[in-house]
Amino acid sequence: MRARAVAGIVVVCGTAAVVVCSWGSAFAQTQASGAQPDHFLLFSGFDVWRNGGFLHGGVLWSPDGLDREGFTFKLFSGGGMYRYRSGATEIVGTQEITAAMPGWRFKDDGLEVTVFAGADLQHHHFRPADPGNSLSGVHAGARGGFDLWYQPNEMLMATASVSA
Repeated sequence: MRARAVAGIVVVCGTAAVVVCSWGSAFAQTQASGAQPDHFLLFSGFDVWRNGGFLHGGVLWSPDGLDREGFTFKLFSGGGMYRYRSGATEIVGTQEITAAMPGWRFKDDGLEVTVFAGADLQHHHFRPADPGNSLSGVHAGARGGFDLWYQPNEMLMATASVSA
């Protein structure tokens, strides 16, 4: 059962990566042709390790265009499963998360930093129930973070994203 779940996550992640790469190529061709700037950027990713796996994705929206400084809205969603031990019992946890965060994009010669803050909603479920784990259930809160994009030339790019 666990092997099937991990294999399913890997297949979905691989499919998502192909879709994002294809969309990224079309975006680059549109920008090179001198067309109007795009206002939406789709993103996705995954984490897989021996005790679990997570998928995430979302969209950035910039009303003035992704190539300019200014207001940006980030909608983020994800989920996955993991396992851990509580005493002698193996617990399987699932998590779903959604965050809606307005922010501001700053740009300077190949460097782009976007700062976000907004609402965060999470749901955690454990099988069997783990009464010692306070994460169980639905939780609403705040999330903040930043995205970094650095492109020193046309052949090299680095990106990072942090949130809490």
